[in-house]
Amino acid sequence: MCGIVAQSGIVVAALPTKRGRVTRMAGNIGLLFASIATGLVIAEVGARYIGPDKPARYLMFSGETFHLDQNGAVRYVPNKTIRTVAVYNNAVEYDVTFHTNNLGLIDDKDYLYENDRNKSYYAFVGDSFTAGYHGGKPWIPTLRGALNSNDAEVYNLGVSGTGVEHFFRLLESTEEQIRISHIVILAISDDFHRESW
Repeated sequence: MCGIVAQSGIVVAALPTKRGRVTRMAGNIGLLFASIATGLVIAEVGARYIGPDKPARYLMFSGETFHLDQNGAVRYVPNKTIRTVAVYNNAVEYDVTFHTNNLGLIDDKDYLYENDRNKSYYAFVGDSFTAGYHGGKPWIPTLRGALNSNDAEVYNLGVSGTGVEHFFRLLESTEEQIRISHIVILAISDDFHRESW
């Protein structure tokens, strides 16, 4: 340290040396980082303690289940029997097995392109609710059986975990594979906030 000395020999002001300023600055920066780290740790512990408990949710599938088609739409693996188990809060919510058809959609019936102008073709598009396997049995085949009509065909374009962006992508992807004259979109509020998949 150096100082300015008055004639009487008393130090009037002391100026730190360059080395002293660097040491003090390094100490202050270290103190700043330690304070930030301590604050973050306290905030994390507080958020975990005060925040809502997140229920444990697991969704398990048997083997390969999904794939992207030629247009980037998510489908199930074609012609496969798939088992899915959902565990919520350490309890099995559902344990179901379902079949996929030639287009990788949940249905026991293969979808072929038809062009009968006297027939209506309904595509039900949506997420897992539309796919319909949560209840143990997809509902589109049941609807088809209840219609028991040669004048209408119904297609299940429901894919688990998808949002409205994907609904459009899947419709575009299937337009050359199946004829669609009517589109029924089944959506829940989460579907409007989800990514494509």
